[in-house]
Amino acid sequence: MKSFKNFKSLCNYTKNPLSYKKKTLYSDNGVLRCYSNNKMDIILDNKIIFYYIDNFKIRNSFKINKQTKKKVRVYLKREKYIYDYGFYRVIGFYKCYVKLEK
Repeated sequence: MKSFKNFKSLCNYTKNPLSYKKKTLYSDNGVLRCYSNNKMDIILDNKIIFYYIDNFKIRNSFKINKQTKKKVRVYLKREKYIYDYGFYRVIGFYKCYVKLEK
């Protein structure tokens, strides 16, 4: 599992240098990646994640992923490092959360 010192170094590694200010990177085709700092997100056994959604644009982008069955790359912050947890699929929605499953 690849680890990163900080969020900016992760974005530089993935060749998305301008995306380090966004927790969720999305487009008209859905969500490309999401980053959890564990403040509002619920993580169950690293297989199921309830990812907090803070606006409707992001929610709609996750809906596109669910419809097209496109997976989302998930990065999680654990203690001092950020880890690449790989791809998760969108299972559903609950209140202000999207449910992701490995």
